[in-house]
Amino acid sequence: MLANAFFSFRRRCLGAEALERAALLHFFDEQRRDGSETELSLYEQQESREEEIYRCAACGHEITTAGERITVQEAHEHTFVNPGGYVYRIGCFRRAWGCLQAGESTDAFSWFKGCPWRYAVCGECFAHLGWSYEAAGGLFFGLILDRLSPPGDLASPGDLAR
Repeated sequence: MLANAFFSFRRRCLGAEALERAALLHFFDEQRRDGSETELSLYEQQESREEEIYRCAACGHEITTAGERITVQEAHEHTFVNPGGYVYRIGCFRRAWGCLQAGESTDAFSWFKGCPWRYAVCGECFAHLGWSYEAAGGLFFGLILDRLSPPGDLASPGDLAR
């Protein structure tokens, strides 16, 4: 009963599309774990991959990699103040497969002119990690850098400032 209520709450907050994406991410994660590669090659790939992964600071879920960093309006990092007076330092990323998009797309108060946005939340713990933006060239993410553990960081989830 409680599980059904929680699922219903998540569906209302995130929308059916985000939940379907979460289910697909879980499915592909399980498929990746069942791969037929040798343990040694998996270990070597994981070790080199760990050096470039950005994770959710709250739960440790993989969000994106350093290879996905992009420049938007002549910079990767930006500092913005929202209408409520909160200051955010964000980094721009081409893809953030560990994020789910939530809410309706809007161009109200967009920090990138002509780019409507939606919330970007952790696909595991649903912590607010930033925003996804719709640009002429496609989708990109503006992620709050203080809410991500940087590549190579060995801190435990939750140790980093949110």
